[in-house]
Amino acid sequence: MDRAIDADSRNATAYLWRGIAWLTLGFFDRARADFDRCLELEPAYANALRHKAMALMWSGRADEALALFERGVGEGFILGRAENFIGPLVARGDLLATQLLMDDMGFPPEQRNLLIDALRRPGPPRDEAVAQISDFLLRTDIPNLKVLQSFPYLWLGAFDRAVAVDDSAVQQIVSWERYPPAFRNSPAFRRSLEVRGVPTYWRTKGFPPQCRAVGEKKRDYTCD
Repeated sequence: MDRAIDADSRNATAYLWRGIAWLTLGFFDRARADFDRCLELEPAYANALRHKAMALMWSGRADEALALFERGVGEGFILGRAENFIGPLVARGDLLATQLLMDDMGFPPEQRNLLIDALRRPGPPRDEAVAQISDFLLRTDIPNLKVLQSFPYLWLGAFDRAVAVDDSAVQQIVSWERYPPAFRNSPAFRRSLEVRGVPTYWRTKGFPPQCRAVGEKKRDYTCD
């Protein structure tokens, strides 16, 4: 992406994709700068606006993030990365918006309500709930949900199942989700970073502000 931008500094999509790479690596300020540049070049680039909202959310600026999310929905951009805003909406207590958004994503009411209830009452995953969602995801022919496999398990608290999903083809970004809160610094959180080589990048290039090396030889890490 650096080389693409060097070759054409007005390539808005190169800024978008470099920003997404920064998001994955946990450098949210750098990501936001790239999304801002993308939007400066292409003000109507709805996907960049949505990713900027994610960068704000993961930087702890939830009100600003949800305002941008709502702006995108108001302009007709609904489903792109919508899964990343389900947890924040439930945490805010905006259950009507959550229900409508999940309906638009394709969740039937029974599965939708089960997942929302799990987010409202986080804890160890219930086997019967995980089995029900697993069976639903296996059988569904709804295109959006066939690729949206990680997040339902995340919302249920089944973190190992969430990060075991091969989501490389659809580029889901699960690692930095804060809902349920127990996910952060869980073994599954760490695995979601390690399969993408993120800690290796940090040890070579430096850690993002919310993470730091720990341990006697600084080979381990923790994130706020």
